[in-house]
Amino acid sequence: MNRPARRHPGLLDVDELRRLAASTRSPDGIDEVLVGLPDLQGRLQGSGVSVDHFIEDVLARGLPACAYLLAVDVEMDTDAGYAFAPWDAGFGDFRLVPDLATLRRAPWHPRSAVVLADAWWPDGGVVRVAPRAVLRGQLDRLHRRGLAALAGTELEFLVFTESYQQAADRSYGGLTPASRYNVDYSLIGTSDMDGLVRTIRRAMADAGIRAESARAEVHPGQYEIVFRYDDAMSTCDNHVLYKTTAKNLAAHAGQAVTFMAKYDQGEGNSCHVHLSLRGRDGTAVFAAEPLEAGRAAADQEPAERASAGWAAPGRASTERAPASRPPVDRSRGGRAPGGQAAAERADLAGMSRLMRSFVAGQLACMAEFTLLFAPTVNSYKRLAPGSFAPTGIAWGRDNRTCPVRVVGSGSSLRIEHRVPGGDANPYLAVAGILAAGLYGIDNDLALPPATAGNAFTASGVTRLPRTLRQAQRLWRSSEIARAAFGDDVVDHLAHAAEAELTSYETTVTDWERRRAFERL
Repeated sequence: MNRPARRHPGLLDVDELRRLAASTRSPDGIDEVLVGLPDLQGRLQGSGVSVDHFIEDVLARGLPACAYLLAVDVEMDTDAGYAFAPWDAGFGDFRLVPDLATLRRAPWHPRSAVVLADAWWPDGGVVRVAPRAVLRGQLDRLHRRGLAALAGTELEFLVFTESYQQAADRSYGGLTPASRYNVDYSLIGTSDMDGLVRTIRRAMADAGIRAESARAEVHPGQYEIVFRYDDAMSTCDNHVLYKTTAKNLAAHAGQAVTFMAKYDQGEGNSCHVHLSLRGRDGTAVFAAEPLEAGRAAADQEPAERASAGWAAPGRASTERAPASRPPVDRSRGGRAPGGQAAAERADLAGMSRLMRSFVAGQLACMAEFTLLFAPTVNSYKRLAPGSFAPTGIAWGRDNRTCPVRVVGSGSSLRIEHRVPGGDANPYLAVAGILAAGLYGIDNDLALPPATAGNAFTASGVTRLPRTLRQAQRLWRSSEIARAAFGDDVVDHLAHAAEAELTSYETTVTDWERRRAFERL
């Protein structure tokens, strides 16, 4: 059930927790453990328990919690459309089983510890629709192929000078951003958010989660803190702890932050996911073998070798799928007709065959998997032309107009998936990236030419779903998703999207009142 506990700085083990509980009068004493389950929205839900109860009972038997926690919308409302309908089941319990590899001091509360948990049914079966279980399923598929995933998330948020209560009193509109203008990369103009951001960074560091960089972003009051990459599960665990910490510390400071994908007409909040694969021995399998890379360089024209990895216009691959497999439709990232062999293409420089197929899988599955990256109505207002958020399905070398950006070289070679926004559930987003990559690897998909220019305006680029309704239909009908995740997971997440849509479509908005109250 549990991963082996890793002794990263800031993490706790049971013996240390017991020692800290015995010194409750000390400034560093701990008097409760918060047991948190990441829900469908990526929020931590659970209960606080005494340290004694946690050690003596919860570790042995788990913590009972109402099963509706994985069948609710953001308002905590549920209905009968889920496979395990809480109403029909009498709102029974499942068990929260702590993952001791995540046990640490709560970054937002010095006298509390926090541990993330997995959901298990009373009969001992895992709750497969739980986001951590969904991601673990894809990590297990990787493991069977001798692979593991490393990931890092770049999560943006907006800081406001008002408190959450003041924001609620104003219906979350007319708020004051904590900077007055675009402060992207700026070292001035951020004084009204520097204190809060520094507090968040220090609290996360004390919890053993190291920040690599922090900077202001484009929207007034926007900031991004990037934490060091880790194994994929740990990265997602750290991600949800970070969001919880940021909100709690903002509340303590009398300010408010939001991670919603699109707060207003300005730039949205993204959650770019950097990801690479490793072999069992830690080999960076995205990087081409020396022989493979040398052959590619030898076959390139001199001008191509100087092109820094950009694809020449009109270049295409002649890689073929195995004869035993039906042809893969090109719109899904399959074979590209005519042109040079893969070894001659400058856009593929340094990429192993496995990486090429992994990226091709992203393109093949992106439309059908968009629901995993953009789970709310608001998500699609960020994915709009004229923004830094992608709108088409393409890949490129260091090209931020593409949803899949290939960056780095050698052991640092990786993809940056740019579709998820700040509202994405990290477990589901990373699971989607891995499932798409595995589809590409298992089917030996060939990678179409990279987009070297503006993917927003490039002709022939298939577009991402424009609405949650479109994404939900593609996800529900996806044979690839059902093969990778199972019918139960696909149907559960499809219904969660349906609940979001129903709530939105039956709500009268301020926009409607402004347009119709007096003039219609």
